[in-house]
Amino acid sequence: LEVNVLGLCVMTREFIKQLRERNVDDGHVVHISSISAHRVVGSFNHFYAATKFAVGALTEGLRKELRDLKSNIKVTAISPGLVATEFLPRAKNIENPKEAIEEMYSKFGFEALTAEDIANSVIYTLSTPARMQVHDILMRPTQQPL
Repeated sequence: LEVNVLGLCVMTREFIKQLRERNVDDGHVVHISSISAHRVVGSFNHFYAATKFAVGALTEGLRKELRDLKSNIKVTAISPGLVATEFLPRAKNIENPKEAIEEMYSKFGFEALTAEDIANSVIYTLSTPARMQVHDILMRPTQQPL
């Protein structure tokens, strides 16, 4: 809750504040969310999913707030499925998280997304013309179960 919701709120508030103080009206807020913002799977991740559902509501609320202010600042949410990062190894206190990534993620039975995949989606949304706002990018590994 503190990172996924409160951290996102504080960082977004400060970013928008900085843009407005500098009279920048064409910035771009990118919220990294999760496919879990769009569905709850099983009984093990409902709290995490709830925080990501909150990210979706906050993202849409920010879009509406900026639109009401006649601002041209764009807001996008990137919602990936399973991404091979150090998050799981670190959460399990594995001593060498970088080395554990391949072994740990291979147990899922499909190739996970990479940090580069997520970065590429951010680059795409940042490269869109001023007339276009990408609201959400939902992405998951090709073989990840629904």
